[in-house]
Amino acid sequence: MPTALPIRSQHAAAVEHLSWPDTARFLILLVRVRWLNRRLEVAHARVERYGLDDAGPALLLTARRWLDAHEAMGALLRTPELPEVGELRAMMRPPIGQTVEDRTL
Repeated sequence: MPTALPIRSQHAAAVEHLSWPDTARFLILLVRVRWLNRRLEVAHARVERYGLDDAGPALLLTARRWLDAHEAMGALLRTPELPEVGELRAMMRPPIGQTVEDRTL
């Protein structure tokens, strides 16, 4: 009876082709993303507890760092970004015609 092999993701296949320094950088980025995931959970809980005005900037800053780490991982692996990264990036993008100065008013 034939055994079905698991289908590997693009990201898993890309990791196999990294040099040692790039593998070390990828692992550091992976640890950073996991750490930022925990920070996002804490910041989200703080927003629920104290409100968006008091705790929102920490959530926004952590989300931007999370996006930067995922962007660096995608560039290192040369793979498209994950769907959840694209969703968050789309949510954080300002509406068309609106500038950063307009949002701060």
